[in-house]
Amino acid sequence: MGYWPIVEKVIAESDFVLVVLDARMPEISENKGVFKMLKKHRKESFRIFTKIDLASEEVINKLRKEHPKAFFVSGIKNLGISNLKRSLLIEAKRKKISYPLIGIVGYPNVGKSAIINALSKRQKAKISRVAGTTKGIQWIKAGSLKIMDSPGIVPIEDNELKLGILGAKNPEKLKNLEKVLLKIILKN
Repeated sequence: MGYWPIVEKVIAESDFVLVVLDARMPEISENKGVFKMLKKHRKESFRIFTKIDLASEEVINKLRKEHPKAFFVSGIKNLGISNLKRSLLIEAKRKKISYPLIGIVGYPNVGKSAIINALSKRQKAKISRVAGTTKGIQWIKAGSLKIMDSPGIVPIEDNELKLGILGAKNPEKLKNLEKVLLKIILKN
């Protein structure tokens, strides 16, 4: 199954969709096509910036100004998770949904599984630095929330440099690892 059919399935089967972005590199971890599909399906989405414990305070403050309704979390350190869960439950109650179905979309290694584990308070989704660890789609219970765990999804049209920087493609599969490493070194 290609990228867009998976995204379509996650969006279609969910009451709310969490769009997960890496706070350290929000521009390259965002996919405009996802937002177009959310609009097409008229689904409510929540923009989630992850790995806030690894991003600078300056970057986080800038993102908070640019995206005042977004959530800022660290699934590994459990930062911002209770606020996210509370907001999802409040929104579900407002829409009279007893057991909300939550879809999560984003590139590999942006922190989707860490969010699922933090929301469910269990290690239900395997976490790894290796892109492509999550293989199939499964529903995971997190109290009254039901969360769809799906593989990190990468459009074919995305370039290798972007995927390498994000960690969305394993280093041994990159055709030009040196170019990716140079870009990372020069950025910092």
